[in-house]
Amino acid sequence: MALALARPDTQRKRANLLRIKLIATGLLPVMALLFVVSAHYKTQLPALAWLEAFAEAALVGGLADWFAVVALFRHPGGLPLPTNPRCRTPITASRPFGSREEPADGIIWRLSKAAPACS
Repeated sequence: MALALARPDTQRKRANLLRIKLIATGLLPVMALLFVVSAHYKTQLPALAWLEAFAEAALVGGLADWFAVVALFRHPGGLPLPTNPRCRTPITASRPFGSREEPADGIIWRLSKAAPACS
């Protein structure tokens, strides 16, 4: 009986999630179009530079969020991107990386010891 009562709530949550996904996905091409149009017409109306900057920021932020979700929960292009912080071996240095005091062979040695990703 408790399962029957929870089911409509689950369906409502799934419907809301689908609606939010569709809105977010639909806003990406809208921002791309807004960016292109405002970039094209900003020579005639300089105030469109603000709209262009807004659309560019929204487009870049949306694409970055989309890629972060895809990289975390799926494997884009079949690439197993590491998401576990324990997989990464940090490159530690007592001096800034690539400083004038460190010769180039020292930089190459430190890079060769770094593990770029887990298997």
